Amino acid sequence: MPLSYSPLKPEGEAFCMTLGHMLILWNSTEATMRLLLFGIVDPVRPGFKTDVLIAHLQNVEIVESLTAMADAFDEPMKAHLKHCAKLFDANRVYRNDFAHDPLMIGWKEDGSAVAMTQTTTAKGGALRRAQGEISQSDLDQFLNQLDALKKYISDLVAAVWQIPDHLPLSSLEMPPLPDRLERRYLNLIELARQQQPSEG
Repeated sequence: MPLSYSPLKPEGEAFCMTLGHMLILWNSTEATMRLLLFGIVDPVRPGFKTDVLIAHLQNVEIVESLTAMADAFDEPMKAHLKHCAKLFDANRVYRNDFAHDPLMIGWKEDGSAVAMTQTTTAKGGALRRAQGEISQSDLDQFLNQLDALKKYISDLVAAVWQIPDHLPLSSLEMPPLPDRLERRYLNLIELARQQQPSEG
């Protein structure tokens, strides 16, 4: 029997649009993060050679590079760069969850849309699975976090590149780190063992 296409309810369309907005804002934030790293690595003679190296760094490597390079600066820039790296990495975990784990759109009793999520990993030598959901309020909260992160990185870029009228570092506030994203994992192999009928 062929699969049939069922159009989303309006609430689901709005939810998917918010999800798309989040992905674009994350990409823009990531590009700004690369610009910050580019500026602190080679602020005197910026050019394509540095860009070639930074272009292929993944998000974890960007964080590690920024954290390491921060030690080349005096305070308060050093503290800001290290905090920026932590903030970006904390939001990266949320972005990965929201971008990679949704499998389908579901509906709560009040008719609101949620993304049903599932992720399976064998990291650390154990086969584990986590399931959950992402609500519209979860997405809205993350968008607020991303807005604050993007503005913070942009202010640091302006300071590094000495853009006129940039906010002085002494008055630049560090946005708080978001709560750690908690996932409840089930050990699938252990669960399968427990469900096997005992011999006897």
